[in-house]
Amino acid sequence: MRSLKYLIPEEVKDNLNSNPGFQWLVIVIMIVVGFFLIITGIKAVKTKKLRGKYGQVYEGTLAQVLGVFYALFGVALPIMAIATKF
Repeated sequence: MRSLKYLIPEEVKDNLNSNPGFQWLVIVIMIVVGFFLIITGIKAVKTKKLRGKYGQVYEGTLAQVLGVFYALFGVALPIMAIATKF
């Protein structure tokens, strides 16, 4: 993992971090992902089914618990995005 730290040169990192357009892009992506997680979490709680990354299907109480965590993280993500900007 140490090699990933140096994948992007420092001047490029500084340039992107100082660019307000890039900051807004990251905030918009975080908000969209947050809403996706909220919708997925609510659907999992209602139907008691949740499909995982590699086609795994979680059913019953486990799907509901994971759905609640999805929804909570989905709510926290846009809040964190907006709080870091302002």
